[in-house]
Amino acid sequence: MYTVTHVLTALIICLLLRGRLPQRSLLLFALGSFLPDIDHLYMHRFLLHSIFFLLSSLAVSRLLLKSFALTLGVLLHFLEDMLASNFNTLLYPITLIDLGLGLWWLYSTWFNLAVTLLFASLLILREGMILKHRTLQDVIRFTLMMLASISFGSAKASEILLGYVDPILVEGARFTSVTILLTAYFKPYRRDENT
Repeated sequence: MYTVTHVLTALIICLLLRGRLPQRSLLLFALGSFLPDIDHLYMHRFLLHSIFFLLSSLAVSRLLLKSFALTLGVLLHFLEDMLASNFNTLLYPITLIDLGLGLWWLYSTWFNLAVTLLFASLLILREGMILKHRTLQDVIRFTLMMLASISFGSAKASEILLGYVDPILVEGARFTSVTILLTAYFKPYRRDENT
């Protein structure tokens, strides 16, 4: 799955659990769903897509954060990678074994648009964004989240604009989009600032 799709699915779960769990736990969960893809910056799916990273996140969660939300986000990421690809690095560097289902259609434009539309629908219908919260700040936040949600198309955009896929541009767009998504989503609504 694309990095932004990992984060969107975590945010969809956060939307469904909002009010039932502390905001801090939801933020850690969403952050955990993103962390393994930091290895896109050097060698995708080796160091941070392994059982050793999962165990490290568990130790950090238990000892420092006193919450397992970060580890649950990493587990969500791993589960999605197992569905979408062959996910052969779980036991790296000990061995490479194909553990995934290879459902490559999870990388399709249509699937990613469906995830984006589900996220937008939940923001509008469940959170009342744009319907109830129509301040300029809310409209800007919603617009930024929607633009960031479509960063899975950055490779195609690079190919169209430059004539080739620029990996630095693509990864920069994806990481910027995740930063925008997390910042815009977890910025409290005015009604939450008083609580």
